[in-house]
Amino acid sequence: MEISQSPAGRPSEAPPSPADLSAALTRLLTPQDLPLGEASPHPHWVLDGARELLELVAHGLAIVTAEGRWIQGNRTARDSLASGTALRMVHGTVEPVRTQEGPAFRMALRQANAGRRSLVALGGGSLHVAVVPLRPEAAGGDAVAVALLFPRARPCDPAMLSLFARAHGITPCEEQVLSALCQGLNAPEVARQLQVAVSTVRTHIRNLCAKTGAKGVRQLVQQILTLPPASPQPGQDPVH
Repeated sequence: MEISQSPAGRPSEAPPSPADLSAALTRLLTPQDLPLGEASPHPHWVLDGARELLELVAHGLAIVTAEGRWIQGNRTARDSLASGTALRMVHGTVEPVRTQEGPAFRMALRQANAGRRSLVALGGGSLHVAVVPLRPEAAGGDAVAVALLFPRARPCDPAMLSLFARAHGITPCEEQVLSALCQGLNAPEVARQLQVAVSTVRTHIRNLCAKTGAKGVRQLVQQILTLPPASPQPGQDPVH
């Protein structure tokens, strides 16, 4: 890693590169035992940047042991557990809210401990969580950390929708229509929700398609569903 000189002649760290952040993120997600007293080989800003990157992801990401004991996770994962919809935290252990789903969840953790990925349905099928081993089982009985990957809490995040609207010159009224379409509403239902004429909604849809290059509502909504999964800052308002 390059070291530049500060104006005072002291060495200063070069700004983090994408490769640095990627390496730090990999390190954060891969348990490694360092000898006592040995410092991390990555500068503090690289590790801080990787942690911040985890917090920006709209998908919940959590790391647990093969027994479900909590190690770390991002805000989205913590919020999901706090809501108690499908998974919850009980005395430091992640477990399903529905006791009948416990065996399937524990089986997924055991499969991860053996190096296999799985997808488990929780909350009566309302939530699917990927259970992924972070490293294969090491010789000598080393513990395997397991990643829990949650889906987005909602497919149409207001903050990302507002950024999309700004990028394409979409008006606030058109953005309201687009948000309603992403909820699965059709033109008459959008009109009733927004208390406007159906013809007005259809005009907005034509404008939205023209501005985004979409050939119809389905393609328009698909553009929103494939936006980057960036989570807004706590308390952040949509940006126009």
